Amino acid sequence: RTFLSHGSVEVEELAAFNDAAKAVSNWFSKMHNTIENLPLAEQLTRAEMDVKEHEHRSGEVQAHKSNLDNVLDKGNELVKKNHFATTHINTKMDELQKMHCSLLELLEEKQRLFSQCHKLHIFLQLADEIEDWHQAQLELVSSLTLGASLSDVLTLQKKHTFLLRSLEAQSAKLKSLREMSDVALKDKHYDREAFSSRLAEVDALRSELEEKCQERESNLNDSTEYFEFRRDCEETSDYIKTKLNFATNKSYRDFSNLQGKLNKFEAFDTELEAYKSHIESIVQHAEEMVAHDHHRKEDIEKQINDLKGKWEHLLKQTKIKGLRLVQAQKLYKFNKAAVAFEKWLKEIENFVAQSDLGNDVKSVQQLLVKQEHVESDIESKSKKVETLKKMVDTFKKEEFVDIGD
Repeated sequence: RTFLSHGSVEVEELAAFNDAAKAVSNWFSKMHNTIENLPLAEQLTRAEMDVKEHEHRSGEVQAHKSNLDNVLDKGNELVKKNHFATTHINTKMDELQKMHCSLLELLEEKQRLFSQCHKLHIFLQLADEIEDWHQAQLELVSSLTLGASLSDVLTLQKKHTFLLRSLEAQSAKLKSLREMSDVALKDKHYDREAFSSRLAEVDALRSELEEKCQERESNLNDSTEYFEFRRDCEETSDYIKTKLNFATNKSYRDFSNLQGKLNKFEAFDTELEAYKSHIESIVQHAEEMVAHDHHRKEDIEKQINDLKGKWEHLLKQTKIKGLRLVQAQKLYKFNKAAVAFEKWLKEIENFVAQSDLGNDVKSVQQLLVKQEHVESDIESKSKKVETLKKMVDTFKKEEFVDIGD
């Protein structure tokens, strides 16, 4: 009866508003119930899908916001026109807005739970991976022997070195695990106890493996000490032999690209200087083994004395090579200066040999001026001659091999 007292247009507008509001309300209610009843996953794959599906649902809610906005716009238009059902329209709009806010709050809460659940399963999977690896390595280390021959010991040493590197690499994963646990505690994760208890288990296994590795490393070091020393001596002897080929070649006899040869020698000399610490390290190691009365100390002393002799010989030849290159460069400069001096001397001789004494006062004056210039030039060149003579004397004192040429 109330509707009949108003125009048909207002009645139709109200009906359209109610229909639209009901559609939005039903969709919000259905979505709210769906999200509210979603359980937390019990495995990582499902947790990952929950996060993605929740993002999709959030997108749907965001997309349906336009439907809500259309209803609100329509309702506000009716209210502005003093529609006879203004109170009903305002009430309905408030309900829709509250439903929307409630849905958004639920979305946010579920997003937090799904995210925490996802992080928990990532943490548990990583913990399982770390634990499986450490358990396998612990069983392996506990079962290995120390070897019965040189080949066995060297192989075991390499495997153990690889194990230590792998153990170090696992530290990054363990660090990530601890960080994940710290974040969970800070964020008040719904299952904080799972993080702390699982981390404690992994840490305990890690400590046990580290202790076993240290024990095995000490045993392997005792077994390989002598063999590593002998290997180092052999490798160093090969290195010295290779470098001796460079130190003893006589490339300085060829004056071409002397600067390039000097640069190469400087790099070579720098390399030897850097390698010196390696030699000192081997010698120190040998002396320590002898001081501790190593059962192969006589062999050690013999090898180290031989190595020191080869090293000293290399350094001596290197010093000679450097001296010869410097001498060659000086001789090259000497030859270049001598050639230039001979060319100048030829020009002076040609001038002096001229028979022209001038035809008049002016020409004679010009010749006299030129004569003075020549004499002055000769005077200045006398110092150059002395310099060249001193260079020759220096070559003789240094007994440069090519001084005769």
